[in-house]
Amino acid sequence: MYRGYLTVNMDVMMDITNLRIGGIQFSFLTSIINTGASAGEAASGTLVSLFGFSRAFLYASWFLGPVLLMLYFIKLKGRENEKKNIVDTKSF
Repeated sequence: MYRGYLTVNMDVMMDITNLRIGGIQFSFLTSIINTGASAGEAASGTLVSLFGFSRAFLYASWFLGPVLLMLYFIKLKGRENEKKNIVDTKSF
Protein backbone atom coordinates (compact mmCIF):
# COMPACT_ATOMS: atom_id res chain seq x y z
CA MET A 1 0.00 0.00 0.00
CA TYR A 2 2.84 2.40 0.76
CA ARG A 3 4.26 2.04 -2.75
CA GLY A 4 0.92 3.05 -4.28
CA TYR A 5 0.77 6.08 -2.01
CA LEU A 6 4.35 6.99 -2.87
CA THR A 7 3.67 6.66 -6.60
CA VAL A 8 0.64 8.95 -6.42
CA ASN A 9 2.56 11.52 -4.38
CA MET A 10 5.43 11.57 -6.85
CA ASP A 11 3.03 11.85 -9.79
CA VAL A 12 1.19 14.81 -8.29
CA MET A 13 4.44 16.57 -7.41
CA MET A 14 5.79 16.04 -10.94
CA ASP A 15 2.54 17.37 -12.38
CA ILE A 16 2.59 20.63 -10.42
CA THR A 17 6.33 21.26 -10.78
CA ASN A 18 7.33 24.13 -13.05
CA LEU A 19 9.69 22.88 -15.77
CA ARG A 20 12.05 25.87 -15.53
CA ILE A 21 12.82 25.35 -11.83
CA GLY A 22 11.95 21.66 -11.70
CA GLY A 23 14.80 20.32 -9.60
CA ILE A 24 14.54 22.92 -6.86
CA GLN A 25 10.75 22.86 -6.64
CA PHE A 26 10.52 19.06 -6.73
CA SER A 27 13.18 18.77 -4.00
CA PHE A 28 11.30 21.28 -1.88
CA LEU A 29 8.00 19.42 -2.29
CA THR A 30 9.55 16.06 -1.41
CA SER A 31 11.23 17.55 1.66
CA ILE A 32 7.88 18.92 2.87
CA ILE A 33 6.25 15.50 2.44
CA ASN A 34 9.13 13.67 4.11
CA THR A 35 9.16 16.08 7.05
CA GLY A 36 5.41 15.74 7.52
CA ALA A 37 5.54 11.95 7.32
CA SER A 38 8.45 11.73 9.76
CA ALA A 39 6.80 14.10 12.23
CA GLY A 40 3.52 12.19 12.02
CA GLU A 41 5.22 8.85 12.55
CA ALA A 42 7.20 10.22 15.50
CA ALA A 43 4.16 11.80 17.17
CA SER A 44 1.69 8.97 16.57
CA GLY A 45 2.94 6.73 19.38
CA THR A 46 2.84 9.57 21.89
CA LEU A 47 -0.64 10.65 20.79
CA VAL A 48 -2.00 7.12 21.09
CA SER A 49 -0.56 6.73 24.58
CA LEU A 50 -1.91 10.13 25.68
CA PHE A 51 -5.39 10.07 24.14
CA GLY A 52 -6.09 6.43 23.45
CA PHE A 53 -6.36 4.67 20.12
CA SER A 54 -9.84 5.81 19.06
CA ARG A 55 -9.35 9.45 20.06
CA ALA A 56 -6.02 9.61 18.22
CA PHE A 57 -7.82 8.57 15.02
CA LEU A 58 -10.59 11.09 15.71
CA TYR A 59 -8.12 13.95 16.16
CA ALA A 60 -6.16 12.88 13.10
CA SER A 61 -9.32 12.92 10.99
CA TRP A 62 -10.17 16.43 12.25
CA PHE A 63 -6.68 17.55 11.31
CA LEU A 64 -6.61 15.91 7.86
CA GLY A 65 -10.24 16.54 6.87
CA PRO A 66 -9.76 20.16 5.71
CA VAL A 67 -6.65 19.14 3.78
CA LEU A 68 -8.64 16.53 1.86
CA LEU A 69 -11.32 19.11 1.07
CA MET A 70 -8.69 21.52 -0.27
CA LEU A 71 -7.19 18.78 -2.44
CA TYR A 72 -10.63 17.99 -3.85
CA PHE A 73 -11.03 21.52 -5.18
CA ILE A 74 -7.53 21.87 -6.65
CA LYS A 75 -7.56 21.57 -10.43
CA LEU A 76 -4.45 19.99 -11.86
CA LYS A 77 -3.26 21.33 -15.18
CA GLY A 78 -2.94 17.82 -16.61
CA ARG A 79 -6.65 17.12 -16.19
CA GLU A 80 -7.62 20.22 -18.12
CA ASN A 81 -5.29 19.26 -20.99
CA GLU A 82 -6.73 15.74 -21.10
CA LYS A 83 -10.23 17.12 -21.60
CA LYS A 84 -9.05 19.27 -24.51
CA ASN A 85 -7.29 16.37 -26.26
CA ILE A 86 -10.24 13.96 -26.24
CA VAL A 87 -10.95 12.67 -29.75
CA ASP A 88 -14.47 11.80 -30.81
CA THR A 89 -14.23 8.14 -31.86
CA LYS A 90 -17.76 8.08 -33.30
CA SER A 91 -16.66 10.14 -36.30
CA PHE A 92 -14.25 7.44 -37.55
